[in-house]
Amino acid sequence: MISAAAMLIGSVSGGIMGSWSLALPYLMRAVLLVIVFIVAYATMHEIGFTPRSIPLRRLPAEMNGVAKANMGYGWRQPSVRLVIIASSIQAITFAWDFYAWQPYFLELLGQDAPWVVGSSRL
Repeated sequence: MISAAAMLIGSVSGGIMGSWSLALPYLMRAVLLVIVFIVAYATMHEIGFTPRSIPLRRLPAEMNGVAKANMGYGWRQPSVRLVIIASSIQAITFAWDFYAWQPYFLELLGQDAPWVVGSSRL
């Protein structure tokens, strides 16, 4: 319920700010993202993680080690491989659905509806 209320408040306030200036919603979002980044940086710490400095010349070797660990503990495990494949198919499908639903929804409605976001039949 909180998420839905925040979405409603954000959409309405973004529309109101957009009626004053189209740049205002983007600037407000940038300010809010900076505030969230500062709060997250100050309060969120990984337990058990110790940062270490890596010289730039060692970076390719570190990346190679991470890639090998990914393959060893991920793709080479049959159960994990199935999860990777299934989630990739789901992500591709959701991405296509997100960008392609408007024309089909308008066809389902049987009318041109300017209130359908992203409608290209205006």
